Amino acid sequence: MCPLPSAAMPSPVVSVVVTNHNYGRFLAECLESALAQTHEAVEIVVVDDASTDDSAEVLRAFGSRVRVLFETCGGQAGAANAGFAASTGDVVIFLDADDVLLPSAAARAAAVLATPDAVKVHWPVETMDVSGRLLDGRLPLEPLPAGDLRAHLLEVGPGAVSFPPTSGNAWTRAFLSRVMPIPVDRYRFGLDTYLAGLAPLYGLVDADGVCHSRYRLHPASNWSALSFRDRLDLDSAQDEVTRASLAEHCRLLGITCDPDRWQETSWFRRLSLAVDEVEPFVRGRTVAIVDEDQWGVDESVGWSARPFPERDGVYWGPPATDADALAELARPLPRLRQRVAHAVPAPAVDRPRAGLRPHALGPEEIAGDFRQLIPRELPSCADLPRM
Repeated sequence: MCPLPSAAMPSPVVSVVVTNHNYGRFLAECLESALAQTHEAVEIVVVDDASTDDSAEVLRAFGSRVRVLFETCGGQAGAANAGFAASTGDVVIFLDADDVLLPSAAARAAAVLATPDAVKVHWPVETMDVSGRLLDGRLPLEPLPAGDLRAHLLEVGPGAVSFPPTSGNAWTRAFLSRVMPIPVDRYRFGLDTYLAGLAPLYGLVDADGVCHSRYRLHPASNWSALSFRDRLDLDSAQDEVTRASLAEHCRLLGITCDPDRWQETSWFRRLSLAVDEVEPFVRGRTVAIVDEDQWGVDESVGWSARPFPERDGVYWGPPATDADALAELARPLPRLRQRVAHAVPAPAVDRPRAGLRPHALGPEEIAGDFRQLIPRELPSCADLPRM
């Protein structure tokens, strides 16, 4: 007797939780991207956090196609908490209202997170400008980690595991139910920092090298509007509270950890100390920043910064060789070559061959060849040779 065919398993529901605050000009594009998913079972929950622009009017135009909640000044974390509580999906994607999903996002997330023990999948995000024009870059630059990352997380702390911006992450409901609500007193913003810092404790992390979302770069974003020093202070504060959150969850799970070690090895702590040490040598000068356009340094730390390499003040991509880097430094740009700050890791310039004299190598005493700095991930500053 032949067995009866089994009924097809229903597709898991994917919840797209959109958090919005005064992004009415981007909101329709964001919601249309969520509605355009190829996955057959998608619910969209929008949480508007006390917007004062035309967001409410935009939301009304979508009618019953999206579920809308109105919150009062809870920040990104509070909005995410409300949206998650109202959602029903087995898989959840948090989406900032100024970003968009590509049509494949929900389907890919559902397929990957059907794997036993998986708690998260992440992918790089394409970048676009304020008008939605696709840019060349994607974030993050480096390949995303995958697999069982718990041991590495416990050794290094929350900064051990890199992750993309919010829309480049998808989470299982089972995981989120164990770590949410996000403590809003610690995380008014930075929900992905909190979640990504805990995920490896609870299961496997998968990575897809294909972009399934787009991240908008624009001056009005909450992040872009901050100065370099403010961003660094916020990152450092979030790093501190994320270490505390990780330690708390380790205790809940009966896992041994060493928060003091995490503090000593914290990249943001060392970066803050290094910037404090470098600042006296560059104050009042023009500085070429060798950082792969990642620091976003402005004049708030006492220097006038230019990207390296650059054309018309815009980052032009990493030099292919040391010779190209030195040729770029030799270009006749007004007052450019007083100092160069090297934010490691970044394209290496052989300091001894370049004739650079070291001024500050970060909070730790470092000697020897410039390349020895690379594993330390610390910035450095050096005088440029006379040419």
